[in-house]
Amino acid sequence: GDGVPQGVTGVRVIEFRILGPLQLRDTTDGDLQAVLARPKQIALLAYLALAGGLRHRDELLGIFWPETSQARGRRALSQALYLLRKGLGDVIVSRGPEEVGVDSDGLWCDAVEFEKRYTGGNRSSALDLYRGDLLNGLHLDDAPAFEEWLLDQRDRLQRLAVQAGGELAGELVARGEGVGATYWLRRALRWEPYDEG
Repeated sequence: GDGVPQGVTGVRVIEFRILGPLQLRDTTDGDLQAVLARPKQIALLAYLALAGGLRHRDELLGIFWPETSQARGRRALSQALYLLRKGLGDVIVSRGPEEVGVDSDGLWCDAVEFEKRYTGGNRSSALDLYRGDLLNGLHLDDAPAFEEWLLDQRDRLQRLAVQAGGELAGELVARGEGVGATYWLRRALRWEPYDEG
C-alpha cells in the first residue's frame, strides 16, 4: 500500500491527505470530517505540515490574517489553533507563547511523505501517494500570501510527480519494458498534459 502508519495500540496517528481529494482521519478512531469544515483550519494545518518545524505566530498572522489588526489576528489564530487541538489533540505543538507547529510523529501527511519518498529514490512509491493537486479546490480570498504559497507548492509538487513519472518511464524503456514505461508516461501526462518532453 501507500505506507500509512497504522495506529499501534495506544498510539494515535492522524492521517492528512492533501494531494487530490482531501481526507483527514484518525488511525484509531476514524473520520475527522468536522475539522475539515473550516477552510482556514485546513489551510493552516497544511501550511504547518509542509513548512515543517515551528513557525512564529507573526509569520502565520501575515499569511492568514494580513488585513486584520494584530489583536484580532492573534485572537483568530488562537481560536483556529484551539479548534485544531480540540479535533486533533497533541498533533498541534508549541514552544513558548510564540511558536507553533505540528508533531510529525503524530501527523502523517501524504504531501510530506510524497516528497520524502521521491528524494529517497522511491519514485513509484511516491507516485502512489500523488492523487492530484495539493489542496485542490481550496481558496482563501482574504489571504493572498497563502494563495501565492499554495500555487507555488502545487506547481512544485506537480513538477516532482511529472519528473518522477518520466524518470520511471525512462528506466523501463532502457530495460525494454515498454508497457510499464507507457503506464508511467500516461500518468505523468495526466498531471502535465502540455509537457512536450
